[in-house]
Amino acid sequence: TKWTYEPDTSRPAANKNTVKDFSSVRLTWQATAKNKFAVTYDHTDVCDCPRAVTATIAPEAAAQTYQHANRTAFGGEWTAPLTSRVLLEAAFGSVSIYWPRPRENPFLPLGTVGMISVQEQSTGLTYRASTANFETRDNRLSSRVTLSYVTGAHAFKTGFSYGAGKLDRLEYSIDAPLLFRFNNGVPNQITQHARDRLLRTYLDADHGLFVQDKWTIGRLTLS
Repeated sequence: TKWTYEPDTSRPAANKNTVKDFSSVRLTWQATAKNKFAVTYDHTDVCDCPRAVTATIAPEAAAQTYQHANRTAFGGEWTAPLTSRVLLEAAFGSVSIYWPRPRENPFLPLGTVGMISVQEQSTGLTYRASTANFETRDNRLSSRVTLSYVTGAHAFKTGFSYGAGKLDRLEYSIDAPLLFRFNNGVPNQITQHARDRLLRTYLDADHGLFVQDKWTIGRLTLS
């Protein structure tokens, strides 16, 4: 609670990063002679606890870098050689990532509220509290369908790809939404943040249609 920096030498600061890959599974099924299916699933858990403590940022001022991420990916595909020269393929995939961050400062005593962050201008040290925090939710979906026709000298391929997604970022105050700037312990500036707010991004249509054609005659190839 000191306004001027008073280090706690009994608790040295450290950055910690842990990545846990719980499962990565792929299953395939040859349903018929001409129909093959495959599905994939992957789940990863990431903890930055925290990740940005430096010689000039005390742990309690870096609570926004204390984050716990859950990432889940799922996909599937279907392949069907309709003839000896025609191949039909379809696939889809989705990725969901949730990055929660603390609503209370994990480096301050439980129940502590309203602490104001301080930056000492003479040393560049930031300490005492964190001004703001945020969490994000990211969801993306993609798919494609392709048709290929291949002979010895001719290769033709056409297809369509589809993509969409949404990203939500909720910003909120974790301690007081204020930052005091000191110079040798004397305050000279106040910065105030407007919280809460929600930033939302939509990717409605990331689509594409393509056609590829390639001919080979002797040593000459035309695409």
